[in-house]
Amino acid sequence: MLDRLEFVLSEAIEAIRRNGLMAVAAVNTTAIALLVFGGLGYAYLGIQNRLADLGTQFTLIVSIRDGTNMNGIHEMAEHARTLEGVKRVVHLPKEEHWRKVLEKYPDIGRGAKNPFPEQLLIEITSADLVDGVRAEMEKHPLYWPEKGIQDANRERFLLRRLTSFVHYVGTLLILVTFMTAGTLIYNTVHLAVMSRRQEIHTMRLVGASHGTIRWPFLLEGGIEGMLGGLLAGFALWGLTAWLSRLVTAYSLIKVGGETPGWTGVVLLAALGAALGMLCAGLSVRKYLGAIK
Repeated sequence: MLDRLEFVLSEAIEAIRRNGLMAVAAVNTTAIALLVFGGLGYAYLGIQNRLADLGTQFTLIVSIRDGTNMNGIHEMAEHARTLEGVKRVVHLPKEEHWRKVLEKYPDIGRGAKNPFPEQLLIEITSADLVDGVRAEMEKHPLYWPEKGIQDANRERFLLRRLTSFVHYVGTLLILVTFMTAGTLIYNTVHLAVMSRRQEIHTMRLVGASHGTIRWPFLLEGGIEGMLGGLLAGFALWGLTAWLSRLVTAYSLIKVGGETPGWTGVVLLAALGAALGMLCAGLSVRKYLGAIK
């Protein structure tokens, strides 16, 4: 059993070595396809998490000008409470916000500067009154226009539009990249089959089983797909970690999801191996039958 496994593995590795640049192209294309798939999946999950955080309430988060003392913050909060439709006003300390971010994303670094402003969370009774409250808060002298106002209604609308974009455009992009990667693996295995047709003919003459002949080619496709998945997994891990630091440092948006980590690497490697073996199986099934 071990001898057979060693034979199958050595033949698969030898086939990859023989195909050279074609095998490298198959691995790289698979990595790109899986990176697109993983990236869109990460984006979709992040959007859904953010939508869940927003809930169904009508809220504004107003940034307070840097350097404002507690008396100024209390005065601004009292002003907000006098506006029509305001149900509740809560002060969001920037240090508390920063502490929660560091707990959730420790890879950002403890030495980084807190980019968040002091903020007021304003809950409003009706969607029709949101714009009026927003306009009044923008006129307040302690409002910080550079940091702006987070409007849950507008953000919810934009995120739903973005979800539709990821769904339709992402699906098309995934299909194109997967078909390209699959075609390259298919053709790589085809070349391997054709280059070894004399050996395959000899193996049939001496009574080798179909499994002994087929498995090296299936494993070749699986290895190429797995290598592509590993590359995609590590690339996605690095990119999402970098994006997490970037959006936090510049206070652009609240990061919706965790970095994929080892789970993402393993899942993409497994998906790549499955894709590679599937395409290799289709190629072997077609071209082995043509060898007499």
